[in-house]
Amino acid sequence: GEVIGVLDVQSEEPAAFTEEDIAVLQVMADQIALAIENARLLEESRRTLRELERLYGERVREAWRRWIARRPAAYRYTGVTVEPIPEPARPADDGADGRQLTIPIRLWGETIGSILLRRTEEQPPWSPDERRLAEEIGGQIALALESARLLEETQERAAREQILSEMTAELTRSLDVETLLQTALRELARLPEVDEIAVYLGPEGDDGYRERTEIGSRDEE
Repeated sequence: GEVIGVLDVQSEEPAAFTEEDIAVLQVMADQIALAIENARLLEESRRTLRELERLYGERVREAWRRWIARRPAAYRYTGVTVEPIPEPARPADDGADGRQLTIPIRLWGETIGSILLRRTEEQPPWSPDERRLAEEIGGQIALALESARLLEETQERAAREQILSEMTAELTRSLDVETLLQTALRELARLPEVDEIAVYLGPEGDDGYRERTEIGSRDEE
């Protein structure tokens, strides 16, 4: 195997080590080498895990940024119902009087939201046990939210693949350019969040043959 070091054992007496002593020392050297290699592999695994966590954390943050951009980013409980907050402000730090509690919602080291809990002046400040309970609930909420987002992402991907499959089937039935372009426009109109579709044929910058359709704003539908 590869030599990674030397176990140096010395004695002032000549021929102090017997063959048996040398064999024992070799076993010890092998054990030390094995321990060093295991430590190296462990550190390498930890570095790899940290890098994977960093990369996945970035992916989670970007996925949640896109998700929040498409829907209300905050909700509040009014005492009767839960309703969205149109333009939520970022929760501040815990209040000085201990009656406001801000709990981060975290996934893979990334903060994707916050929980804000308030009490009136007539109510007691939040206790350490209540804070720990709120943090545990925040962790469960984070996992549930990520599961829901992943399910939605999977469903959207399946819908896109179905549209692509059906689009391909429709296009293969078209026998001429005119029909093919009209079919392509009609099928492309099924894609989400598309306001206008245009298909151009001809060299770039040329006003050659083209087909065009305007779908209209999704907000108007």
